[in-house]
Amino acid sequence: ANPYYHYILSDRYAGDWLGPDRASQMVRLGSLARAGVPVALHSDSPMAPLSPLTLIWSASERQTINGQAGLDTEKLSRMTALRGVTIDAAWTLGMEDDLGSIRAGKIADLTVLAADPLTASADALRDIEVVATIFAGEAYPVQRTGKH
Repeated sequence: ANPYYHYILSDRYAGDWLGPDRASQMVRLGSLARAGVPVALHSDSPMAPLSPLTLIWSASERQTINGQAGLDTEKLSRMTALRGVTIDAAWTLGMEDDLGSIRAGKIADLTVLAADPLTASADALRDIEVVATIFAGEAYPVQRTGKH
């Protein structure tokens, strides 16, 4: 599912197309989670930014582009949204034994973040700094330019 659809399209669809009640229900991830359905999140790029942190924010905050609050019942918890870009996404692809979590014997592709996405404020979540990526077991620190 692409949680960014709610962010980018709900306000637009609330007008002439779907009406506010139906538009607010776009991308009903909370309903899926309560039903026990593993949810994989994707960006549908170029429809949405490729950033997994943006997907986690979109799914857990359910805010629209105009700052309108979405249905609380359709929000995902941060942990469920994080799983949606990691292990549950791998499960959807049938690759959960190879990737999606950190365990000996799995493909070592991961990202090192400067802050915990589970505890960061909603305002800070999308902007957490990527410190490094690890691809096939090799670290690639992010090269910084300019002043800090």
